[in-house]
Amino acid sequence: GASVQYTIPDSGVTLGAAYANAKTSDAVFDPSAPVSNKVAQGDHAEVWTLGAKYDANALYLAATWAETRNMTPVAGAVFADKTENLELMAAYVFDNGVRPSLGYVQSRADIGGYSEWVQKYVQVGVGYNLNKNFAVDAGYKINLLNDDLSGYGINPDDQMVLGATYQF
Repeated sequence: GASVQYTIPDSGVTLGAAYANAKTSDAVFDPSAPVSNKVAQGDHAEVWTLGAKYDANALYLAATWAETRNMTPVAGAVFADKTENLELMAAYVFDNGVRPSLGYVQSRADIGGYSEWVQKYVQVGVGYNLNKNFAVDAGYKINLLNDDLSGYGINPDDQMVLGATYQF
């Protein structure tokens, strides 16, 4: 794999791209099955990704696009033939240290000839640095998919997360 990143001087803008490729395993999920059920069907697992961010004047904006082949796990030991992924993020740090954020994620997977959304959600969050070593945050993920994706091992429910980070 390889990645490259370029920061435009005095702009707050950074652009990046990455590519990785690896030979897939010949392992099979069920060796006694009458048909081949190799975990990843292709000979290679690949990912391409492009990203951009703006990080200046208390404002943070970022976007990432990626495409994978035979790399994204769904339904336990099964890998999607292809996925297309988009992630968007915006955050702002107020003078008092409160950091609200808003994100959007979508992922469409091709699995055995079918194309389905496997992720599509909005995440709202807030964080606060109590001091230089200790931060707290909370986030709420709002699922935008109505389909039950439990057959793929994906939880379709809205989710809340709370976190605390201490840096030594």
